[in-house]
Order: sequence, then structure tokens, then C-alpha cells
Amino acid sequence: MTAPHAYEIRIMHMGAVVRTYHPQGRAAARKLYRKNFDTPGQYTQLVVDGAPQSTARARRLLGLPRYV
Repeated sequence: MTAPHAYEIRIMHMGAVVRTYHPQGRAAARKLYRKNFDTPGQYTQLVVDGAPQSTARARRLLGLPRYV
């Protein structure tokens, strides 16, 4: 069994991080990512174990469909 991943969700506006969340586990990360994904004027970035993920990779890791 592998060690649990450290998830971080960054909410960015115009290139600056305005909010950072540290959910405990994949399910919590998925819920927060999905909740904040479609907010106008901001970008939601998933960071797993210190490595920023692209939008496509984040959706695959969290098990989200391409379009919500």
C-alpha cells in the first residue's frame, strides 16, 4: 500500500494565489475542486505532493469528467 498523498487546492485570480485549501484525502479534494472549478475570473489548481497539476491531469486524478 502506498502512502496517502498530500493534496492542496489553490484558488488563483490574475496569477496570484488568493486562497489555499489543504483537504484531507481524495474525496475532500474532489469536493473542493469541483465546488470552485467554474467560478468566473479565477483558476483552480490542484497540487499533489508539492507538484502542480494541469487541469486535465487534476480531473483524471480526482476522477472527474471532462465537462461538469
